[in-house]
Amino acid sequence: MAGVFTPAHRTDGLAAFVRQRREHERAGRPRDALIAYSAVAAEADDGRDGKLLAEALRRAAGIHRRRHERADALALYRRSYEVALAIRESILAADALNGIALVYFQNGEWEEAREYLRRALELGSENEELRGLIEQNLGVMANIEGNIPEAIAHYQRALGSFREARNDSLCAAAYHNLGMASADGQKWDEAERYLRASLEIANSTGDINVRGHVLLNHTEIDLARGRYEDARRHAEQALQIFDQVGALDHKASAYKFLGMLYRETGRPTLAEARLKTARRKLERR
Repeated sequence: MAGVFTPAHRTDGLAAFVRQRREHERAGRPRDALIAYSAVAAEADDGRDGKLLAEALRRAAGIHRRRHERADALALYRRSYEVALAIRESILAADALNGIALVYFQNGEWEEAREYLRRALELGSENEELRGLIEQNLGVMANIEGNIPEAIAHYQRALGSFREARNDSLCAAAYHNLGMASADGQKWDEAERYLRASLEIANSTGDINVRGHVLLNHTEIDLARGRYEDARRHAEQALQIFDQVGALDHKASAYKFLGMLYRETGRPTLAEARLKTARRKLERR
């Protein structure tokens, strides 16, 4: 329930409510978080609290984006941007533009994504946290394009910004991305060191999403190094997390790694079953 707030306590009460809803998201309860953010947005809109409304809309958009619900995500991000712009909150507006860039990136529209990232950086460059997020997104794009040194440079700049902002959760994400890029360059020791740093933070903050990503990517390293029992354990733990948060793409990746594992260890029937499951998960997107 959204709760009832007197005018004197509305802003503080709603802000506290948003913090509580973030815990739903961090703990892997996206449906609860989405319902809560919608309630916060309604209260904030009614109370003319533009800052809180922009934030609630943006966070709800993020959940839709992660669920590949493009139309809903774009609509909410754009409304968040318009609200923030109307009250001259440039950082909140830039946050919304960054979110829009992620939707386009997720759909393979990279030129549009880069344009929105450029606009976001222009609006929010003075904010360490936001600058780090944009560097991180540029790093992901470079990583996918196969430019590992450029990706690592972006991720390291992102980590520096997140440290300046003293945001542990975002530091965990940056360490995770550095681990992934190092693994892509087959620098296994560096990759494991970065992933351990990410997992330590995720465990301390209770961030189940980051924990799932770290476990999934550690599976790839385990497979490359022939540590099959570790690979199975990490993949199954990641699968459990992604099943909980409803992340179909990542569930498919976990099943794919399990299929690779069983193929490598001479169990072709199990391998084929896991790979077929991975394909079905991707087809249901």
